[in-house]
Order: sequence, then C-alpha cells, then structure tokens
Amino acid sequence: MPDQRPTAQEPVDVRAAKRALRDRMRAGLAAIDPAERQRASAVIAQRLLAWDVIQRAGAVMLFMATPQEPDLGPVAAALLASGKAACFPRVDWVARSIWPVAVPRPDFATTIQRHGVREPTEGVNLSPTRLAVVLTPGLAFDARGGRLGRGGGFYDRFLSIAEAEGWSGWAVGVGFERQMVDSVPAETTDARLRAVVTEDRLTIC
Repeated sequence: MPDQRPTAQEPVDVRAAKRALRDRMRAGLAAIDPAERQRASAVIAQRLLAWDVIQRAGAVMLFMATPQEPDLGPVAAALLASGKAACFPRVDWVARSIWPVAVPRPDFATTIQRHGVREPTEGVNLSPTRLAVVLTPGLAFDARGGRLGRGGGFYDRFLSIAEAEGWSGWAVGVGFERQMVDSVPAETTDARLRAVVTEDRLTIC
C-alpha cells in the first residue's frame, strides 16, 4: 500500500484540511436521528460479532460512545457472556493518555469526565499487549486505514506505544457509513487502521 502521509513540506496544509474535515463531519454527525443511530449501531454490532477476528479474540478494547457514535454496549455484553475480556479506556487527561480497563459486567459503573466522555470506575487494568483488537472511534475514516480523530491524539499515542511494546493486534475504526470519505488527511504521527467497520461494510485496509 503506498504511503499516503504528507511530506515535511505539507503539515500546514494537512492541518488546515483536518480542521475543515472535522468541522464538516461534526455538523453531519450532529444531525443524526437517534432512531438512525440505534438502527445503525445494531447492524454494526452484528457485523463485529460475526467477524472471525472478533470471534478469535480473547480481549477487545471498545469505547464509550457519545450520542454521535455507534453504541457498542451489545458487543461488550456478548464478549463478556462468552468469557472474553471487554475493555474500555480510562483517560489520564493530564498525560493525555488512555489505558484499557477490563470491566466485570455489562452494567459496570461509569463516571463522566471532560468533554462528556464516560469511563469505567471499576475493573482491572489490562496491558495493551494483551488486546487482540482495539475498536477506535473517530470523526472520519477511509478505506486505506486513514482515521481522523477529534484532535487530542489519544488513540494515536496509545497505538504507537502499544506497537513499541510489541503489540501486533488489530486497530479497527468503527463509525457510521456517512463518516467514510475518499481520503483522510494524515500526518506522520497518525496511526493507521487495519480495518474499518460501518453499518454497510467491513473494509480490510
């Protein structure tokens, strides 16, 4: 796969393109009807649970969805019911980092932190290297593994550190089909995905 990342001469243009795409995607996601989100989330959950990569995984990290993101609660419940580890990120806002926490049950206790982000208040920390799959949120995705986050760089840092420690699992973008674009502007620090899942498709990048 050709390297789609910008050269050293491109960062200003790339960052401007990211800002413009973020604005466009935020506006589109804000307009999602709750019923549409619920329907699409159910299809995404079914697609994930039917995927052999998830079926073989012993530990999966999911994310706590905002109202504009797919609800992965049914996926977590199914993983726990089958004896697998379902993890959600705990955030260190000072260090701007996340850590996987294996939750004990589907209705685990949570708290709301900055920007309305929920995180688990119970569970056991799990080493990132034990994760077979990391399901990542985002604002936009492309079929080559590009992902546009919200600008904090939390998942980019998490995946980079995990890979440096020997992690070789699947980084998978999860979003709605309307979040798929032809090309996500990328910098050298942006993590690449191995797959993207929406209500319409599962794309191996």
